[in-house]
Amino acid sequence: MGELSLATAHVHHSPPFLNPENPMSPPISREIAQTLSDTVKMVKDVEAQDAKIQPQYKKMSGGLKAGIDNASEEEISLYRPQLAKVGKLIDTALSTIQGAIGLLSQLRKDEALMEAKFDQIEKLVKSVAAKRRSWPSSRPRRASSKPTRKMR
Repeated sequence: MGELSLATAHVHHSPPFLNPENPMSPPISREIAQTLSDTVKMVKDVEAQDAKIQPQYKKMSGGLKAGIDNASEEEISLYRPQLAKVGKLIDTALSTIQGAIGLLSQLRKDEALMEAKFDQIEKLVKSVAAKRRSWPSSRPRRASSKPTRKMR
């Protein structure tokens, strides 16, 4: 049997993440490492959802707007239900974003993680914030939802 050195024994008991750029930074707990992994997965899901939603949203909202501008019931009837479907996809993506924001909030409270993985957390926060801003609303507006002026 081979000898077990202290270095090898230390590796087996060390936390899952040590910052290679700063080996003196505090270790990150397994729980926080798992939360970080879950957050990364959620952010990737949001990015994939966004890539799917954006073209659909632009096409359906543009078509509906054109139908309204042209006073075309046929176009409005064509695009309104499709835009409602996109609205449901947006709702799902916004729920995923809310989950990611919650996980990021937990991660920001962990000093060891923030010291070791600040750049990664920063990228995740910026990605989520950008995706959240990319949708004007989680529900499409109806043509009749515009406020009307009262006539005197």
